[in-house]
Amino acid sequence: MKIEQSFTVGHAAPAVWAFLGDPRAVAACLAGAEVTRADADGSLEGKMSVRFGPIQAAFSGEAQVTRDEAAMTGRIEGQGLDQRSRSQCKGVIDYAVRAVDGGTAVALEVDYTLAGSLAQFGRGGLVNDLATRLTQDFAKALEAALEAQAPAVDEVAPELPSDPPPREALDAGGLLGAVLWVRIKGFFARLFGGG
Repeated sequence: MKIEQSFTVGHAAPAVWAFLGDPRAVAACLAGAEVTRADADGSLEGKMSVRFGPIQAAFSGEAQVTRDEAAMTGRIEGQGLDQRSRSQCKGVIDYAVRAVDGGTAVALEVDYTLAGSLAQFGRGGLVNDLATRLTQDFAKALEAALEAQAPAVDEVAPELPSDPPPREALDAGGLLGAVLWVRIKGFFARLFGGG
């Protein structure tokens, strides 16, 4: 499955690029994510907790990060396993950072597979809508994290927190419900001529 997303933040590209180079800081912007080991060679270990209504999954896995400083592009290749459901996830995230008027654009391309009993949640036309919502939430958290840094963050590489606290589990069911509600409202608006 392949998903493409993008977002813009109101900070200079060097500051955004530097922030995205700190896996622990990035994980702090993702609900349920935690980096448990990050080595200088780009290898990582981490956890991702996800809730699907009453079902809770806790993926543990590893990833390899490669970055092209000159082009401001990066790749994350990883895989994880939820011991309880025996579900597996494997994926590649390519990202690119570029300066735009008023800030920085970040483009993402995610190619993933989900196998096991949780694979049913990765099917259907709602996946792109869910990815859009997750990207929006990440962009807001990234913006807030950059705002919280020193005032000169846009002129120099930022001082990043060494060990941000993990966030609570990603509520995929709640996000899915919000996405469905938006679709339902849009349907009735079109049906009754409201948009």
